[in-house]
Amino acid sequence: MSDDASGARAGPRSGDTETEPAGFEAGVPDLARAATLSAALVAAAALAVVPVAAAVGFLGAVLVAVALSRRSGTLLDAGVGALVVGVLVAGAAGASVEPLLVATAAALVAYDTGETGLSVAEQLGLGARTGRLVAARAATSVGVLALATGAAYAVYRFSAGAPSTAAVTLLLVGAFLVAAALR
Repeated sequence: MSDDASGARAGPRSGDTETEPAGFEAGVPDLARAATLSAALVAAAALAVVPVAAAVGFLGAVLVAVALSRRSGTLLDAGVGALVVGVLVAGAAGASVEPLLVATAAALVAYDTGETGLSVAEQLGLGARTGRLVAARAATSVGVLALATGAAYAVYRFSAGAPSTAAVTLLLVGAFLVAAALR
């Protein structure tokens, strides 16, 4: 999906009668909305170990909610970006690895399911049966990220010497960069 110069997603918008067929109602499916908001809230809650990081994380979750209601990819990016900043703040403040990994995985699930929801909203609208599509995408996202998070935690626990939180924070930043490159 591409953004135009104003930052809005390309594609039909509700109320634009020139590009929408009669009866088309654009909107993020309820299951995509629920999965995305749940993941964003899990990410924000995992950051509660550092109050400043939690505030940034909950701001990100609010931005994700607004993004879904306005069908805005730019706001989704901003919301997930705030969640990532919350992870970095928590890591810099010395939070333990476990909440950082949970928050990172949940933020990536929120991004993936949010993007899926926005794509479905533009292309299929509310009238289409999208439950299995959204559920399969969310389950795949959760499964892949659970495996990656487990592997990262195993590397952390079994590494020689005392691994630092800064090293794990850099690992998390690398994971976000890899995920962004694969999009």
